[in-house]
Amino acid sequence: MIEALGGTVQFAKDVGCSVSTASSWKIRNSIPPRYWPRVVDIARYHRVPGISFETLAGLAAQKERRAS
Repeated sequence: MIEALGGTVQFAKDVGCSVSTASSWKIRNSIPPRYWPRVVDIARYHRVPGISFETLAGLAAQKERRAS
């Protein structure tokens, strides 16, 4: 998802976090929920389909199910 939104550096700039933070999210395959509104806005702005609150919530739930 981070790559689809311009890569780590651009994503960090757009979301308002450091590049190292965005990199760690990419490695963990997890973006904290408090950033989801910005991520959805960025996806809309760049016309990247398939990134919505529903998508993010579904991915988070899937990850949690695998962890338990």
